Amino acid sequence: MLQAQVTAEKAALTGAEAIVVGTTLSTNPLVRQAVAQVKMADIQWQRRIIRAPVSGFVAERASYPGIRIHIGQRLFSIVPLDYLWVVANIKETDMHHIRPGQPVELTSYYYGHAVRYRGTVEGLLPGAGSAFSILPPENATGNYIHIVERVPVRIALSRKDLRAYPLRPGLSMIANIHLSTQRHSVLQTLTHTPIKGYQTTIYDGELAHAKNLVLDIIRRNS
Repeated sequence: MLQAQVTAEKAALTGAEAIVVGTTLSTNPLVRQAVAQVKMADIQWQRRIIRAPVSGFVAERASYPGIRIHIGQRLFSIVPLDYLWVVANIKETDMHHIRPGQPVELTSYYYGHAVRYRGTVEGLLPGAGSAFSILPPENATGNYIHIVERVPVRIALSRKDLRAYPLRPGLSMIANIHLSTQRHSVLQTLTHTPIKGYQTTIYDGELAHAKNLVLDIIRRNS
């Protein structure tokens, strides 16, 4: 009985030596497994502090002092007011000469006609606005009065104008598109999201903190 136990212990020792043979403290598989666990625990601990990935203003807040929150729960929205655009709903009968790249002059009810914004047509939605609604109309049968459809057109606003006269999402605008300039095809879109201001490095900092913690633990135990 004791001989069998000794044989089993020797086999376990041989297996353990086979795992760590030719490895160092940093390359040991058991140490690497522990390193991964420590990194994950440290990152989760750091994320007890909620950081915003972009700068902006808080809207639709659903969190208040004293409430208990859960993973995945929406707390609020962050609205960056330095990058806004206008969606102009143009009649389909007026869409023939509208092209991306055309200059636009806009005014808002918020400031009145004394303030004018400069804009550029960035793209046209591939369909009328009603086609993408929850319950699109069906006019294929029977007699009906034709309703002129609206085609959403995205217009970019000048950041300089937005800094001088800030706007808010949902406001009404009046857009005058200069049709004399036709720079791009109607199928080409100029829409893009700027990287500057919309790319965060806070998650890189969390990973760097976890790596430094692991290196310090290994250094103190080597």
